[in-house]
Amino acid sequence: MDANEELYRETIIFLNEIKDIRLKCLYLHLIVEGYINQIVKKVFKHPNKILDSRFYSFHKKIEILKEMGAIGGTTFHNLKTINNIRNDMAHNLYFAHSVIEKEFLKIKFPKGTKLPSPNQENKISYLVELTFKDIYEKLKPFFVENI
Repeated sequence: MDANEELYRETIIFLNEIKDIRLKCLYLHLIVEGYINQIVKKVFKHPNKILDSRFYSFHKKIEILKEMGAIGGTTFHNLKTINNIRNDMAHNLYFAHSVIEKEFLKIKFPKGTKLPSPNQENKISYLVELTFKDIYEKLKPFFVENI
């Protein structure tokens, strides 16, 4: 197993250990933003101009990556959805689990992905894991060793 596969496995274990749904979603966002920052480091000649600037938010970074062709429309949509979930939770004290679930269901999963049943326990946790798996697979070609 290479370092990236090991990191993926450890991240899934870490996310599954988090029981609080809001915290799990916030960590998903942080982990994905860390991956995006690694892509920025790999594709830009002077990445610190972006990474050290407060003007380059998560959304701005994914817009840049989309415009340069580093990510496609579906990946951009999914990253934007993760960012929207994070922003909604950060600015709404009473962000209900039903709203989180509804937002996660906006993710465009690959065909054949088994989505949770309506009354499945831990549905949001399952959706977080599916989302991470999808984003990981889309961003994996850009990973540098030892993210």
